[in-house]
Amino acid sequence: MYGLPSRSEFLANTGMLEPIEFFGLALQRRRVWASAEFLMELEAMKQWPKDRDQYATPRQQVDAILREYVEGDRSFVDGYDFKRLRLSPSSSAGAVYELRPRDLRIFGAMVAKGEFCAVRALPKSELKKPHLYQPHIEHVRKFINSLVIPPPRIHDSRVDDVIEN
Repeated sequence: MYGLPSRSEFLANTGMLEPIEFFGLALQRRRVWASAEFLMELEAMKQWPKDRDQYATPRQQVDAILREYVEGDRSFVDGYDFKRLRLSPSSSAGAVYELRPRDLRIFGAMVAKGEFCAVRALPKSELKKPHLYQPHIEHVRKFINSLVIPPPRIHDSRVDDVIEN
């Protein structure tokens, strides 16, 4: 007898997302999904301009924050490790989050409790003023809403929630 597919099975079968897997972690209390756009933007940031820290490449910074996120071993601090973003202060629609490594920003949303979908990766230097965030927030919403998954497409959980087994 076949059951209904799980939310993770729906996400894996969209054709628009890739799971990011970390092997060898003692705990894996969360999952990360990545859009093709996120992966391409990250790949395009191979080299930092001279004013950037040469000790941690974009890939190393993303790897470190996503590894800590997936492991779920420490609490993520609101405003430091992540930030909940809204189109306007009165907006009540599902949250778009920004994960915040030192030199770049990862835009995405929760697609299930403990499951973050990374949609965009941008250098922090391109986001100096609050109004520059608006197109990226809207882009994440449109991308998530285009996924062929059952509602709610943007889950109302916090980025620091963990998967319940």
